[in-house]
Amino acid sequence: MAALGNLGGRSLLALEQVQLASWPARRTVLLDGWAIRLSSGVTNRSTSINALTEGRMPLSARLTEAVALFRAAGRCPVARITPLAEPALDPVLDRLGWERLAETDVQVADLSAARPDAGVALVPVAEPSWIGALAHGGASPERIAEHRELLGLSRVLSAYAYIGPAEAPLALGLGTLENGVLMLHEIATAPQVRRQGLSDRLCRALMAWGQERGATTALLQVVASNAPAHALYARLGFSHAYSYWYRRAPC
Repeated sequence: MAALGNLGGRSLLALEQVQLASWPARRTVLLDGWAIRLSSGVTNRSTSINALTEGRMPLSARLTEAVALFRAAGRCPVARITPLAEPALDPVLDRLGWERLAETDVQVADLSAARPDAGVALVPVAEPSWIGALAHGGASPERIAEHRELLGLSRVLSAYAYIGPAEAPLALGLGTLENGVLMLHEIATAPQVRRQGLSDRLCRALMAWGQERGATTALLQVVASNAPAHALYARLGFSHAYSYWYRRAPC
C-alpha cells in the first residue's frame, strides 16, 4: 500500500466513514472491525468488506465468517483493500486466488475552488431523468437500476446537480455532506458536449453548495486509469490522499 498523501486535516478513518455514509448499502454487518456491505446490485462500493479498525479474531476466522455472509446473500465475496486493512489481508487473498480489480485514487481538496453557478440546477432528490442520464458516464442498465434503489436509501444531505433540461440533463453529478466533508460522486457529461467545461462548472457549484452548509473539505474517488478525470480534479485543487483496490473471490 502506497504512503498516505494529503488527508485534508482528517484522519484516514474519518474519510473512510464519510465514504461509507455517503454511499448506502442495502445491509451492513459489523464483524470485528469490518463493515460488510451487502446489496443486490453490480457495484463493489455497496457490496464489499471494508476494514475500519483492528480486530481481535484471527484473520482466517473473520474471513470465513465474511465469506459465509456473502454466500448466504447469493453474492460473490469482495474485499476493499485500503490502508486501514491489516497488512496480511491482501497477500492472503492473493494466495486464495482473489482477483485484483479497479485501483482507485481517493483525493481531497479545500473548497477554495467553490463557485456558485446559476446555470447549475441543484435538487435534493434524484429525479428519474437524472438517474437515467448516468449512462453518460458509461453506466449499464443494471448499474442504473442499482443506483435507483440505493440512492433512495441515502440518509445524508444530498444535492443532485445537472446542467441542461431537467428531462434530459447534459451533465450531472451528486454531492453529499457528512461530518463537514462534501463528497462528489457520479460526475458525467454527455459525449456531444464534452470538453466544454460543464463538469468543471458542475463540480464548483457542488463545492459551493457544500461550503454554504459548513463543509470545509471536499472528497472524491477516481479510477486510477481515468486520465481526463484526474486532469479535471487537479484543476479544482484535488490531490492524492490514498489508494485502494478490490479483491474478488472466484465464483
